Amino acid sequence: NEGEQLLQRALDISLRTVGKYDLRTATLMCDVAVCMVERDSYRQAASLREEALAITCALTGEYSPEAAVKMVDLATTYSFMGDYHRADELYQRALHILSSTYSLEHPITIKTMRNYATLLAKMRRFDEAEIQLQHVRETIVLLYGEQHPDTIFVDNSLAVIYLSHGKYADAERLFRQILAIALQNHGSEHPITWMILSNLARALDEQGRWSEAIEIHRSVLVQREATSGLSHPL
Repeated sequence: NEGEQLLQRALDISLRTVGKYDLRTATLMCDVAVCMVERDSYRQAASLREEALAITCALTGEYSPEAAVKMVDLATTYSFMGDYHRADELYQRALHILSSTYSLEHPITIKTMRNYATLLAKMRRFDEAEIQLQHVRETIVLLYGEQHPDTIFVDNSLAVIYLSHGKYADAERLFRQILAIALQNHGSEHPITWMILSNLARALDEQGRWSEAIEIHRSVLVQREATSGLSHPL
């Protein structure tokens, strides 16, 4: 697409003017890789991000926060490719660096822990994923409070892991808890509320409470049609 072409052109210029071993070049490589991920070209994206990580490590050291951020980018790409083992190793390295340089309360560390929990869930290491998200939740609540959107997002992720782990009653309880907050803060016509309602319906469906689940799905559909129209992608 046009955006990727412009970024590729900028990368070519950077390579010619400042050279390969420059942080600006590494950053542009990662920007181009984002476009590649968006069109599902994961192997190309991984190759470019591997190169960006090598450049960053050479310039800033293997244990710099800049290198850790590049590790997270690459780990995300490996996860998309289904290469969970390599993604796991990179997430652990990155978290070790970030927690010692930025602290556990830094937004980048929090985001990395949250993404690592998602990977652990994909690997069916549900207990570890729960522990990761519990740590993230404790930190976010201390920083922002129980009703902050980031807290709701983490609670939703935790409840989804409960679903995957077969803890349907726990998932339902948590979905209902954050649904009350979402309704209070955003109302019934907000996409966050729809997301939580849809997940709550999944939890009910897994418990064999199909009529309740169908009613929730129907109410979400009505709200979406009224708000966005029938042709909206949501």
